[in-house]
Amino acid sequence: MIAQLNYPQVWMLILAWFVADLAVPLAIRLSHRIGAVDRPHTYKIHREPTALLGGVGIYVAFAVAIFSILRFPDYADFKDVFAIVGGGFAVLVL
Repeated sequence: MIAQLNYPQVWMLILAWFVADLAVPLAIRLSHRIGAVDRPHTYKIHREPTALLGGVGIYVAFAVAIFSILRFPDYADFKDVFAIVGGGFAVLVL
């Protein structure tokens, strides 16, 4: 029997899933409230307004999982992780 399971990837997945389950509906409600929706039109398939801010909730879940599970004792050792998170933020803003 394994005495201790020490797989941070599993805990990151569980945490990101939990945060996404909370953050995405909030982002969708916020999107409808501020009017950041894609409205139906004659050349579009959807029949009701579709929220455009759902990706914000997914990014928040990703960033929370990365920064809460992983410990960063030295910035130089984790430059690639910070580059991925920063690049994701740049895409989110654009």
